[in-house]
Amino acid sequence: MDFLYRFLLILLAILFVIVCVLLRKHKKISSLTLFILSLSLLIWKTHEFAINITKNSTFPLEFSHISYFVVGIICVIGIKSLYLFASSSVFISGVGYYLTFLINPSIMFETMKGNLLTKAIISHSILLFIGILLFLDIKKFKFKEYIFTLIGFLIIYIYGYLGLTRVIFKTAVLENYVFMNFLSGYYLSYITKTVDNPLILKILFVIFTYLVLSFVSLGIYYLNKKFSRDADSKINGLMTFKTLLKKY
Repeated sequence: MDFLYRFLLILLAILFVIVCVLLRKHKKISSLTLFILSLSLLIWKTHEFAINITKNSTFPLEFSHISYFVVGIICVIGIKSLYLFASSSVFISGVGYYLTFLINPSIMFETMKGNLLTKAIISHSILLFIGILLFLDIKKFKFKEYIFTLIGFLIIYIYGYLGLTRVIFKTAVLENYVFMNFLSGYYLSYITKTVDNPLILKILFVIFTYLVLSFVSLGIYYLNKKFSRDADSKINGLMTFKTLLKKY
């Protein structure tokens, strides 16, 4: 079973790259695909978390949870100056999930059962596909957009800290969230072999994770500069929907 899931995820990742490369000559189709996927994800996750929060079960405290809303809002509205931030957020979320599954699938099988696992694979696959689509097909990123991305990551970390200190979602079981464990410095214990780490070391660990995200985003920026086609799509966000209405 592990091999089957690993093979499926690798196949999906390869397929996503192929599809995005093929779509490079079709900006309108790329923009329409981005709009439909972003809107679907936004509606799906808003509904899902509204129910989960009411039931006091799952709260939007994972990096990927936040990414659903980041990409949904940015790409549905069509805020092009934040497309690098959206691409970086969802790409990191998708790749992070895929790598975890490929390296240690037993963790996924233990924490998620049946329907939950299927939905998680689908939602993270959509995130990964959107991330690739954004930096390959939609527009050429500008360096100032990288600065916006760094600010965006900082806001996500501040939001995460509010969750960690229980300013928001007071009843959440924080140990169940990977992002919370990064922010608390818990994963540092895997390196130091002790849970009793000094505060300064935990702070440095959190800063290190932020820098890793920043370097990944910088890599996405340069990949976009190298491989994205010169012409930006003139149709983005809600303009995609308006264009379709005019056409039909």
